[in-house]
Amino acid sequence: MNAQDYRPSVHFVFNADFARFRYDSTSSYVEMYYGLYPGLLSYDKVDSAYKGMVVIRTLIHRKDTDSTIADHRLLVPVTISDTTFKDMNSTFVTQTSYAIPFGEYVLDVTAHDSLQPSRCDSMKYILPLHAYSSSVASSDLELCSEISKASHQSKMFEKNSLEAIPNPSLVFGVISHPVSFYYVELYNLTPDTTYTIKERLLDGTNKVMRESSKNEKYTAKDVVDVGMMNVSSFPSGRYRMAVSVYDESGTEVCNSQKVLFLSNPQVKQLPASTATLNSSEFAGMTAEELSREFREDQYLATPEEIKSFKKLTTQEAMRDFLAKFWNDIENGKEGRNSVMRTVYLHRLAVANQRYHGMGKEGWQTDRGRVYLLYGEPDEIERFPNSENTKPYEIWHYYQIESGVEFDFVDRTGFGNYILVNSTKRGEIQDDNWQRFLQ
Repeated sequence: MNAQDYRPSVHFVFNADFARFRYDSTSSYVEMYYGLYPGLLSYDKVDSAYKGMVVIRTLIHRKDTDSTIADHRLLVPVTISDTTFKDMNSTFVTQTSYAIPFGEYVLDVTAHDSLQPSRCDSMKYILPLHAYSSSVASSDLELCSEISKASHQSKMFEKNSLEAIPNPSLVFGVISHPVSFYYVELYNLTPDTTYTIKERLLDGTNKVMRESSKNEKYTAKDVVDVGMMNVSSFPSGRYRMAVSVYDESGTEVCNSQKVLFLSNPQVKQLPASTATLNSSEFAGMTAEELSREFREDQYLATPEEIKSFKKLTTQEAMRDFLAKFWNDIENGKEGRNSVMRTVYLHRLAVANQRYHGMGKEGWQTDRGRVYLLYGEPDEIERFPNSENTKPYEIWHYYQIESGVEFDFVDRTGFGNYILVNSTKRGEIQDDNWQRFLQ
């Protein structure tokens, strides 16, 4: 390796997202969006530039037969002028597209650093593709960092005379993307009929945080709708962007929604004393969404609560359970550490952004769990791979129990950091944890 080559010590992170659109009578059109971070790549010095590459593999297979219908390998070269320049903090976005027959699919996406293949990231999605009805319908929402008139300089993000640059991380906020743009296709409209388009931002309790509406009279059956919303003034956390279409009688004829995450550290959360949740806060959430919420909350739950939730069979019972559960948590009942649900959801968004990989969402990893329970560390010591030791990290929290630490080791070399020791009461303790570094 050349002395001027660049090998980062931070964890490799990659983002992927997708949106489904109508294609023909037998297939859907699926766009895949990929987000890369130049600062997390390895580079070789070539002449006066630094050159690296990300290798992305997209595998799509049928859920029922496991037969592969797409196995695509995408090579994304990245060239920067200097490892100290602002290029290192930028985001590189690319996309691919597929026409796929209707059916139920599993979508596996993996990416790795070409110069250090062990530095990789992966994610998995369930991908249902069904025929659109003959009534008014909509595509998925594509959330974008920018939408403008097509310049024709780059065809990659151009569609319907627009250039829609996706944001695969789905993270918006004051630091990076204070405005969230959306692109959606509407099908089977009645020409010369006035429709009302409502845009809503919903928080984790299904509360409408912002709403706007517009009336549109279209001359075609199939059209594109785009919009934007400034999201820099809302507390950090998990939200949903929803776009609904209403006919002249006020009846909702179609709706498309997308989860997004807001990072606005300058916006203070409400104090715990003002929060009183009830079951209506979870209205509109499906049984699957309610179950997912509790799975993501399980680190705060007692074994008895986990057993009790598994026995619930109705959405109403789940809503009542979650309302009581979060009221107990926020008010510190039964000796619990008090934490606001909005704060926890913000931590969840950050954990999923930073620590996902190896087929796991961020909250399912050891670092994600510790982040959810204890928040941002006061200090992180990072030790990259060397000839004598595996990569490891030491997290310090100076305000907990007069100071505690958590020791994580990447035992496999694939970026999966395992908690091997902690000085926090109730956490795993192993005074001989450094043997895992060998």
